Amino acid sequence: DTRTAFEYYHKAKSIWERMVYLEGHSELEECLARIHANLGLALEATGDITEVYSHHDESIAIWLRLINQKGMKEFRFELAKGYYYKARAMKTKEEAAEAVMLHDKSLEILNELIYSSGLTEYLGDLAQTRKAKSEKLLAMNRKSDARSELEQAIEILESEVKRTGRQVLKDSLEDAKKILKASFGSSPEKF
Repeated sequence: DTRTAFEYYHKAKSIWERMVYLEGHSELEECLARIHANLGLALEATGDITEVYSHHDESIAIWLRLINQKGMKEFRFELAKGYYYKARAMKTKEEAAEAVMLHDKSLEILNELIYSSGLTEYLGDLAQTRKAKSEKLLAMNRKSDARSELEQAIEILESEVKRTGRQVLKDSLEDAKKILKASFGSSPEKF
């Protein structure tokens, strides 16, 4: 059951925290960051958001420490996802501005990975983040900005669907087009 699963997650988190913080196994910090991220996602899925933000914050803090203090740039994508996950968890209109800021941090990292480092495998994530940001912008009634983000997401998604054929991207593309139509009356001709 769900309760038992969360008990195991918390036990695992306690073990990783002991190993990293008390026993000095800093090489295991990435495992602890993943546990926090997964706990945040699992709690969000149950609708219990009381601990979601703290788990995402802890995950983000660990990724930042690994990248900035230890020079482990290979974790930049995980940091981008951490920002994305926390922003996605923010459901209220009052949280929309902070969510947009977090999406911007994620987009900055993804753009660098894709366009400076040539890691085009993250294009789908870039599109998903733009789409999610557009929804937060709509909640803030920033329609012009929302439309721009959504159109960019659709353009990337169309390209990535053609290139990869991935169903998750097809579903996201259809969802983005529905949002565009519902929010702006109709989709542009090019879509």
